[in-house]
Amino acid sequence: MTHKDESQFLDFLLSHGSVGILEYILHSENMSISNRLPPLGNPGWFHVWLWDMENSPPPIIRYIDMHKYFTIDRFASEVIGFLRCIEDTRISSLTRGKIYAEIAGWDMNNPAIKINKSKAFINLFNKISRWLQRHAIKDRSGSLLLSGAQEFVKSGGKLIQVSFSDNIKTF
Repeated sequence: MTHKDESQFLDFLLSHGSVGILEYILHSENMSISNRLPPLGNPGWFHVWLWDMENSPPPIIRYIDMHKYFTIDRFASEVIGFLRCIEDTRISSLTRGKIYAEIAGWDMNNPAIKINKSKAFINLFNKISRWLQRHAIKDRSGSLLLSGAQEFVKSGGKLIQVSFSDNIKTF
């Protein structure tokens, strides 16, 4: 996804009505709900959570002692992970992004307790997946390319799996 693709994707998400964007890195147990993607350079700007505020319960927030920040517990919460593509103009590359969701999980305090996600949550994930499939083409590797990414490749840009960009982890 290029920035142009992200804008179209965001328009689609917001047309759903109740999807909020949550930053991956939280500085406290309080989450800030947005209708915009965080700007490049914000800590964790490349990874956000998508939350259906109308149909899913509030996400569970956990402190990650190793990293010294709070984040959403994706196993206990009904959130969709959105790893944004990273465009690196220095080497004319676009790192592939992805969406993902934990459809079921286990209680962190009692692994014997299975957490099943709601039908509404699974339906939202499927709706987002179908939108991406309808608006993209598959390249030879099987990756889905939206129109901006297609143009990027046609103009000589490279698609890569990993980027060691200077601005990924800025704390």
